[in-house]
Amino acid sequence: MADRYWIANLEANQLWTTATNWADNADGTGANTVPVANDNVHFGHATTLAAGKGFGVCELAGATATLAKFTSYEGYNKVITTNNFTINASGKFIPNPATGFSLTQLGFRVGMVITVTGAANAGNNSTFEISSLGSNEITVTSATGMVTEGTPVALTITYDPSLDLKGHALNMTSPAGGTLMTMDSKIKNTTGTGG
Repeated sequence: MADRYWIANLEANQLWTTATNWADNADGTGANTVPVANDNVHFGHATTLAAGKGFGVCELAGATATLAKFTSYEGYNKVITTNNFTINASGKFIPNPATGFSLTQLGFRVGMVITVTGAANAGNNSTFEISSLGSNEITVTSATGMVTEGTPVALTITYDPSLDLKGHALNMTSPAGGTLMTMDSKIKNTTGTGG
């Protein structure tokens, strides 16, 4: 029995079965091992998130091994803001006028996978990974396709992680005298029945 920590952000492959999406240590270090029978899995562990890892959606690609324990923490949960922003083609979203609070106070963090909607230019409405946060701006990792919008526009910026079953099974076994599942985030099923 071992602990496995979800560390994927905006990866090309966000599958449960991809070893590089997991770490053996909460800070994202150690071996990259897909959870096997009787392992404990963790989504949104505070140490993982503090390292800027583990913000991505996880998708099942088949049934999981029979896990001993599944834990998701409050950090792996939805954060949303709707505000007027200007957009810089270099990948910056800047509240305009400046807000009286910081985006980190709202719960945004480096590494989060955010979805931006409401921009006038289609290239600015996309999914991005936050690379840095200023007191009043979000900078994303890839600005490919982005266009400057100097006139403030009402944007909705959302971080909404989940474990997506994709019609597959999350298998767990009852631990002796312990808790099977602790959940403070979302499991969904976008494929198949029983959503």
